[in-house]
Amino acid sequence: MIQTAKQGVFTKTLQNGCTNFYIKYSLHDKQFKVKLGSNLDGWTTHKAHEERLKRIHTNTAPIAKKARMSLDVCAEEYFISLAHKSDAKNTRGRYDNHIKSTLGHIPIDKITVTDIHKLKLGLSSKVSKRTNTILAPKTQNDMINLVNTIYIYHNKIHRNIMIESPADVAMVDRLDVDNGRLKFLSKEEYKHLLWHIENRNAFTYNRNVKQHITKQLLLYTKLLVSTGARTYSALTIRCKDINFDTNTITLKNHKSNRIYTAYIHESIRDDLIEVCELLHP
Repeated sequence: MIQTAKQGVFTKTLQNGCTNFYIKYSLHDKQFKVKLGSNLDGWTTHKAHEERLKRIHTNTAPIAKKARMSLDVCAEEYFISLAHKSDAKNTRGRYDNHIKSTLGHIPIDKITVTDIHKLKLGLSSKVSKRTNTILAPKTQNDMINLVNTIYIYHNKIHRNIMIESPADVAMVDRLDVDNGRLKFLSKEEYKHLLWHIENRNAFTYNRNVKQHITKQLLLYTKLLVSTGARTYSALTIRCKDINFDTNTITLKNHKSNRIYTAYIHESIRDDLIEVCELLHP
């Protein structure tokens, strides 16, 4: 530690450039050394000096803190509260894959804004096991938001030991997410796509194009467009998921592990009936 120009105020600069502030003072012939926080938490030499004088004038000695629960323990409490939800397993998996090894073992009152920034930096270069690509900005934001949510839940059920979240949006900025990548086909684009599928033999060197495959591709495309289903959701539809009495299809979003219902468009109803009859005559 380095003595500053202010009496009893010391600093320590970490490898990441963060500066921690400490104060030393005496009360009743006892020496106390207290870590106040870092420059990322808003501490300065002047502010630390004022805090030291305040503690001396008010005869305030540091209070021995009880050991706080680790983030892992708090996360487990939160996951138990999610047990009835369909995406509970997915949420736990995200914590285990992206947060646990970095912050899980640390008591929640010891996790700092600097720690969250380190987590954020690590996520920015982490590769998704599912897509083998760098985590999307939205996914990175979701991980920081999950830490914040765990703190919020902890404070909700432990009101006597509330801890300020170091992952709050006021403390850690979130990444900008480009929603411009979302695009819907116009009617003309949709017709153009169907035309290319129907005439796919004109765009391949293999002239032996199988017509039943073309028919399946057309139905699959219409199914995606009319229901808004993800690719894998549409591929995993079973005949029992289709209700022709109510004209509905039960779909599963495998990414969020949620079930939802879509309506059957009249343009594909007969084709779906034909497929189901072939599979279950």
